[in-house]
Amino acid sequence: MWLFVSETERYAEIPVDRRIFSRISDNIWHNIVEAFTQRVRLERTLPGFLERIEYSAVNALKT
Repeated sequence: MWLFVSETERYAEIPVDRRIFSRISDNIWHNIVEAFTQRVRLERTLPGFLERIEYSAVNALKT
């Protein structure tokens, strides 16, 4: 997974490979993207990034 973030434009893109995407439900993925892009818009990119990592570790990758 990688991130593209433009703080100037308040925009973020989070593309992932198929193996990761196949393990994350649509609902959780939507939550990850929405919460992160909201933090970018609020100029809180680093906290948003760290929150999403923690959220993903706890929720998204459970098998």
